[in-house]
Amino acid sequence: ILKYVVQINFDEEFKLVEKIGEGSFAKVYVAKKKTTGKIYAVKIIRKHDSNSMATLESVKQEKAALEEC
Repeated sequence: ILKYVVQINFDEEFKLVEKIGEGSFAKVYVAKKKTTGKIYAVKIIRKHDSNSMATLESVKQEKAALEEC
């Protein structure tokens, strides 16, 4: 995992290639960086769901689990 980011200008820098997963509050896509062609997995959390405590706690737990990899 390279970094966790809130990307304001995402559409300018990346192209979504395909959806590879969907959960209760987010979708996961394969994305390609336009300038380098590098491929990333991108999780997009719906903004209206991101303020709930359950969503925030779930994201924190996922982040902690991924950092152990």
